Amino acid sequence: MGQPQEIATLPPLNELEAGIPISQNTGQPRRAKVMVAANVLFYLASVVSAVALAWSWWTAIHMATFAHSSKLVELWQPRPGGWRSVVAVTLMCVIGAVMTAAPAVAALNSWNGHRWSRIAGLVAVLLGCLGYLLNPIAWAPPVLSLVGTVLLWTAPVTRYFGHWDRFRGGDPVPLAPDEPVVYGPLPRYL
Repeated sequence: MGQPQEIATLPPLNELEAGIPISQNTGQPRRAKVMVAANVLFYLASVVSAVALAWSWWTAIHMATFAHSSKLVELWQPRPGGWRSVVAVTLMCVIGAVMTAAPAVAALNSWNGHRWSRIAGLVAVLLGCLGYLLNPIAWAPPVLSLVGTVLLWTAPVTRYFGHWDRFRGGDPVPLAPDEPVVYGPLPRYL
């Protein structure tokens, strides 16, 4: 048998990624407080959007309040129960779903260190402006998303995204095969 040998292991993560502040709890780059504040604002925008949709939906299902359930219904003035009312309520749900999802996408991806979450924040602001067609509750999400997006462009968050870029190791290098790839039965078995 021979002498036992030591098993080769990687060094601890904080030694492996020099210059990147690593959280002991997650093993990932430490999150900047400004970025955490931006995430809170994005998730708050999502929750407020969901509440606005729920309120519009609740008032739309009652005939007595249908005419004032959303700005979209007020502008279009469909007959309750008619095809236009079905289209209006469907549009109202699509608007609410998009308004709820967009800031959540920006928050999740900024939390995971993706730079493109800044653009997702801008998209969340623009889609949040559709809240005008729901009700006054839905006017807050674009403002919350705008403040969250502005926070994503600050210097601490830029450093945080840089830490994630280094942590991930940059772009993956495609590996070229050393030998030609043989498809089908291998020549040695023929």
